[in-house]
Amino acid sequence: MAYGGLRRSEVVALDIRDYAPEFGLRRVQGKGGLEAAVPLPEVARAIVAEYLSKERAGVADTEPMFVVRYLARGGAAQQRRMLGQRVWKLIKALGRRAGLPELHPHAFRHGCGVELHRRTGGNRRLVQEHLRHADIQTTTVYTRVTQHELQQAVSVFDKTRS
Repeated sequence: MAYGGLRRSEVVALDIRDYAPEFGLRRVQGKGGLEAAVPLPEVARAIVAEYLSKERAGVADTEPMFVVRYLARGGAAQQRRMLGQRVWKLIKALGRRAGLPELHPHAFRHGCGVELHRRTGGNRRLVQEHLRHADIQTTTVYTRVTQHELQQAVSVFDKTRS
């Protein structure tokens, strides 16, 4: 979610065949039914590859990438595609454990946008493309300046005093 800037609905819609080890995600089903390829950095591809080799080994490529396993009535083991609500609950639980009770799935998307904006020297167009925003105005929320960045910027006045 974090490296791809994925929405939780996009995560749960992924099938195993949507992953390309040399690229990232070749098909992400986005808002409005639009499909897009989403490149992932090497670190994210390694995480996905390890997950698939350990948790989804031998499964047909048409199967969901992420599933939930549970015991049905009668004790029979079942599994089905993970739903967005489950992603929400998992992220909220992780946040509470980490002392970040306000953490939610969209925070990963927002964090991706902010960090990509920072690391690309403020290139909003790249952020727009990576997050698959139809309108560049939607991307402007990721360009907000933090208090720390503002403090660093105004400190130039201290350095130029004569």
